[in-house]
Amino acid sequence: MTLDTTYLRGSVVGVFSILCHATCLESIVFHFIATSHRSRRSSDLHHDKISYFVCHALDQPLNYACIYLGDLLPLGICRIIYFDSDLIVGDNMARLWRIDLGRRVLGALEY
Repeated sequence: MTLDTTYLRGSVVGVFSILCHATCLESIVFHFIATSHRSRRSSDLHHDKISYFVCHALDQPLNYACIYLGDLLPLGICRIIYFDSDLIVGDNMARLWRIDLGRRVLGALEY
């Protein structure tokens, strides 16, 4: 999820909606991509369940962040569900997570 001060409230609502519909909270990890970084203590990161990445090289970093996720996220992450900050989830994400993409690298929901 991309994150900046303009869309902070919307992002919080989106995260809350995901957590409200989750059946296994321990399996959920959020990665926020932000345009700026403040020094954070590890205790502020909720036991490594939230990570922050800074994109300095792009003109409008949050507009294009989803394109660069492979370069921004830690190695070892083999699958993600990307949410814009204005998304509200109305059901459990487990079904979406289990969709078989076959050999495809990208999936999208119908709008």
